[in-house]
Amino acid sequence: MRSNVVFVVLLLLLGGLVAGLVMRAPETHEAPIAATAEPLPAASASGAPADTGAVASASATVSASASAAPAPPPPPPMDRPLRVMGLGWELVAPGVMANGGVVPGSGSFYEKQRLDVVIAASQDASKVENALARGGKDPEGADIAILPLPRFVASYERLKALHPVIFFVVGYSDGREVVLSNKGGFDKLPRQGKLELDAAPGSAAAFLALYAFDLAGVNVDRVDLTSKDAPFRALTRRQSKAASEQVKGDVLLTTGEAAGLIPHVAIAQTGLVESHPAALTAWAEGWLEGQRIVASDASEAARTIAKAKGAPEPLTVLADLGTIRPASLADCAHATGLSGRGAATLEKLFEESWRIWREAKILSVPPERAPVDGSIVASLVRAGAPLDPPATSKVPDQAPTKSDDAPLITHRIRADELDVDAVVEELGTIAGVFPRSPLVITVHPAVRGRIAADAKETKAVIDRALERFDLPPARLRAGKATGVTGTVATVAIMPVP
Repeated sequence: MRSNVVFVVLLLLLGGLVAGLVMRAPETHEAPIAATAEPLPAASASGAPADTGAVASASATVSASASAAPAPPPPPPMDRPLRVMGLGWELVAPGVMANGGVVPGSGSFYEKQRLDVVIAASQDASKVENALARGGKDPEGADIAILPLPRFVASYERLKALHPVIFFVVGYSDGREVVLSNKGGFDKLPRQGKLELDAAPGSAAAFLALYAFDLAGVNVDRVDLTSKDAPFRALTRRQSKAASEQVKGDVLLTTGEAAGLIPHVAIAQTGLVESHPAALTAWAEGWLEGQRIVASDASEAARTIAKAKGAPEPLTVLADLGTIRPASLADCAHATGLSGRGAATLEKLFEESWRIWREAKILSVPPERAPVDGSIVASLVRAGAPLDPPATSKVPDQAPTKSDDAPLITHRIRADELDVDAVVEELGTIAGVFPRSPLVITVHPAVRGRIAADAKETKAVIDRALERFDLPPARLRAGKATGVTGTVATVAIMPVP
């Protein structure tokens, strides 16, 4: 009986369990949707849940701080001072003003460029050349030497191992050199025998005289530079007035007329130009800025320069500044051949200097290719640096002088037959060397023994020269000169109006 009761109870319990399982509703499980999932709050350092508002605020603060933090300054263009030395304080004046002195000045242009510049000058060309030979790592040396182009060419044999290169033009002589005589002008030069000239071999003044003699038809190898009692003298304007305010002798020619003949060039070793283009570009940009400072207040520039050790008095500095025409960036582009317009380029003037110095027995080796690097000038042009010169240095266009004025120099172009392209090129060079002088041109090719003026050919040469070199029409005028045997054209270089 008891066993039957237990069996019945167990059966009822089993039935109840089955009924409960059948009656229970199944639960539905859905996967979370990633697009709407909320990020979990980050745990605090103590392990308690973090306040999400505080986290968002902290993130915004960090982001704002990161964007507001100034970028680290770029490294300086050079890790040591850039040393510059020029032949005379007037040649380095723009650099001194851009530097706030001969050593870096507070708030100066170069300081803002983070370029440490040290500037020196000497009237002794050999000291400038020796400084370049020492290099800028030597406190007595120089990375950049500033010299008149003819002086650089005369010393090229000694400097050649440095692989020097011209990379910038800082200015042009403008009355700095003078040729004097008490024996008449260039039209009175003896056609035979020795011609005595008192001039320092290799100097810019000597080159001016020899170039003028060459234009006038005198072979340079006839000129003797060693005489101290010569009828012709070539020297700087300061030297010519050393004893008094009066120049001794008749002035035949100065770089006031030949204002494109003697550029003052910045020279550096090729390795420096290739390894530190940013430093040299910043230096050149500062130089252009220094020109504007000098042009706006020359007296302040003179006072600043006079403070330097070994510099002359302010009045002397002012006088010397008046003998230099600043070279604009456009001038540099023309000189380095980037514009393709002017004929009196650095390459052409280098070749002319080499030829004349070799004929004068100052150079002995055959001509070298002109060491000119236009990369620094090109980088300034691409960067949009101002092309225009300071307002006080612009060379105005000039109208031709009267027909009865005597020429400064009469140049006869020699050739067996007329080559119009060659005549145009030579005319363009002369126009570049004498940028203020009107030129009177006569073409007279020998035809059937006649050497009279040929008006048609003369006009053709003038028209082509005006177009080729972008010259003002007032610069050139047709002449009626009679030729001589062996010449195809005559160019009369007239006085500046």
